[in-house]
Amino acid sequence: MAHVIALNSAELSEDGPRRDHIIPAQYRPDGYDAGYDFKTLWYDAIWDGRDVVLTCPRLLNLARLFDRDRVLLDGQPAARPRISTNRRHDTVRLASPLQPAQISLTGQMARSAVARDDLARFRGKNVHIAINKDNDLIWLRDFARYHIAEHDLQAMIVIDNGSTRYTPDALAGALLETGLQDVLVLPAPFAYGPFGLKPFSRRAKFLQTAMLNAVRLRFLQHARAVLNCDIDELIWCKGGSIFDLACKSLLGAVTFPGIWRFPVQGHDGFARHRDHLGIIEEVGICPPKSCIVPSRLLGQRQWDVHGFETPVLAKLARTSHAGYWHFRAISTNWKQFDRLARRAPAPDPETAAVMARVFPE
Repeated sequence: MAHVIALNSAELSEDGPRRDHIIPAQYRPDGYDAGYDFKTLWYDAIWDGRDVVLTCPRLLNLARLFDRDRVLLDGQPAARPRISTNRRHDTVRLASPLQPAQISLTGQMARSAVARDDLARFRGKNVHIAINKDNDLIWLRDFARYHIAEHDLQAMIVIDNGSTRYTPDALAGALLETGLQDVLVLPAPFAYGPFGLKPFSRRAKFLQTAMLNAVRLRFLQHARAVLNCDIDELIWCKGGSIFDLACKSLLGAVTFPGIWRFPVQGHDGFARHRDHLGIIEEVGICPPKSCIVPSRLLGQRQWDVHGFETPVLAKLARTSHAGYWHFRAISTNWKQFDRLARRAPAPDPETAAVMARVFPE
């Protein structure tokens, strides 16, 4: 079983067309263009037994490249493409009774292999999915150990966005040491997307949302339940695991908010999850994360970083029986504010008890 699998992606050549901007110029701050994805045409190409499915960044003007007779499957014209447009990604489907080896576009250098979906690999498993770039391997291992102990986590899928501190194989090996039944690392060295100005601060962040849905279609539709949260977030749940809670829910999905945890005063240097024992009361709650049963009706909708691309669905699935702790200094400090310096005045007893139970060393 391969623990690192390449995506079937395609980019346009340097002298080819470029993706238009998705937001107006007045909402694009200095440096915005450097992080914008002008060239990626699709992140992954699979065959699901009926269709070739391409998961793409928002195509915008590049949708015209998929006009009839311009898409080739093994060198032959494909059926008329059907394009579904979502908030931060698009999906292209082409009917195909047989699996082609390759998809390409006439007049463009864009081409890739086409993989068969692999829905058996994670069938019946409790799975976590996250995007990662250069997070310390200790953080990744601690994240896995906590969720194995507290929620019976069985498998992790890591979308690795071009880490340079370690290889995909080293990342997979580190996670397998925790006792997980399966680990899959998907190298995804694409532009993550820049921050715009409000109200368009995240509109150009195509990668994470698109990849959640690409992985859902290729690997996860028969998983028992899928936890979608980041490595700096640990889930708590009343009376059982977060996966059980999602499976028992009427909608087959739960969303839940988070609250920050901080290292306490006197802690200096590198911090692990177990060092984040304090609360700062005036710091507000964090946006929701989710656990979803992919085979249920809600699980077939488009997933997003905070639950679903349709915000009302995330609100419908909200539960008060779970939440997450958001660990401030578990960060490479890549965002717009410093996450490493702030300290809480004293430990929180509940947090300290859980950390001592899971991480006794």
